[in-house]
Amino acid sequence: MKQNVLDQAEKYARAHRRRTRWHKVTTVMASIVVFGTTYALILPAITQERTTCGLVEHIHDDSCYREIPAVTRQELVCSEDSLNIHQHTKECYDEEKNLICGYADFIVHKHDDTCYDESGNLVCTLPEIEAHTHDNSCYAQPASAAHVHTEDCYTLQPVFLVCTETEGEGHIHTADCYTETTYLSCMFSDVEGHEHGPECYETVTELTCGQTEGGGHQHGEDCYVWDEVLTCEYADVTPEEPELICNKEEIVLHKHTKDCYDEDGNLICGKLEVLEHKHTEDCFQTVVVSEATRELICEKPEHTHDSSCYPETEKITETQTEELTGAATEAQTEKLTEAETEAETGELAEAASEAQTEESTELVTEAETEDESEELTEVESESESEEESETETEEADVLDEEFRLTAQAESGIEVTVSGPVTSLPYPVAEISLTAEEVTDEEVLAIWKQTLEE
Repeated sequence: MKQNVLDQAEKYARAHRRRTRWHKVTTVMASIVVFGTTYALILPAITQERTTCGLVEHIHDDSCYREIPAVTRQELVCSEDSLNIHQHTKECYDEEKNLICGYADFIVHKHDDTCYDESGNLVCTLPEIEAHTHDNSCYAQPASAAHVHTEDCYTLQPVFLVCTETEGEGHIHTADCYTETTYLSCMFSDVEGHEHGPECYETVTELTCGQTEGGGHQHGEDCYVWDEVLTCEYADVTPEEPELICNKEEIVLHKHTKDCYDEDGNLICGKLEVLEHKHTEDCFQTVVVSEATRELICEKPEHTHDSSCYPETEKITETQTEELTGAATEAQTEKLTEAETEAETGELAEAASEAQTEESTELVTEAETEDESEELTEVESESESEEESETETEEADVLDEEFRLTAQAESGIEVTVSGPVTSLPYPVAEISLTAEEVTDEEVLAIWKQTLEE
């Protein structure tokens, strides 16, 4: 075990030395970069002080320009060809030159803002055709006033009487209309000793006026035959056809549907299909007016120093510049070489040291094997005891640990639940507690009963 500790310590020391050497090499290389960068930044200032042109070296880059986007516009490309407007052929006419195809060779279109460009010029190639339906204003009324008799021109009048009753006032019977007659009605007139009394006579009343009792009769509509009699003062004149004075062609919008055809596919609606067109986004295409470009906004002139920019006595030749740069590079290279040599020497020394260490290790290992085995056994026993003790301690801590959950109802009542963690079916972090007041009377009764018990 001691040998293992020595080996690990030796490896750590070697790694530390190696990192130290590489740190030195990296530092030297960084110094070279810093020197070169600083020299490159200072050189323009040095040359500026010595130039006679009075200009600063400058090469235009992207920051010296302003990007100008491309200019586009929407161009109207809608035309009669693009709309596939129907064109009549000889098949569209019958023998009498009547149009029978059922389709118009034009479309209804009215120019709007989309038909003009930004300058107000008409760019739409479609002819302007408006839909029109003739009304009364499209006809001239005839000079002579026409009149056709209607129901208002006739009146119903009785023609002849068909009632057989006599028209007169009514008659109501009175006492004068009756005559009373008394006759013997006794059945004992032949019986001896019988004397007729009032009961032996009977009086009979008889109507003798000769008239029928009733309300009389007045002739009504049913007593006559009626007929319509012309009472209009105007003569019946057939109207003349109005004259069409409108110069516009009647164009009615219509689109054929399935109801316009019979079962055999023949057109039966008798109408001409006339469609209307208004420009949409599909009628335009984007046209590039000018390509995207960029504009120079830098006020510095583009200039690169040459030999004419320096005075004759102070011109820096390329050879002198190379000599200065070479001297600086050589000095830094020497430092880098020394650092690399030191690193290589250290690595060789480490290799030799490792070889010697391995030989001495083999000799010492044999002598100390038995001691290490005994010590290792003791250490393992102690480690196992410590681990068992730690495990028991952790379990005891878990058993002793308690949880505490708190929630508050809407009425402000706070509820707290606590107890050992081992009594929970899930970890405390996965459990949330909510409080809600119980309003169910049955539940409240059970709760009160439990408290009393």
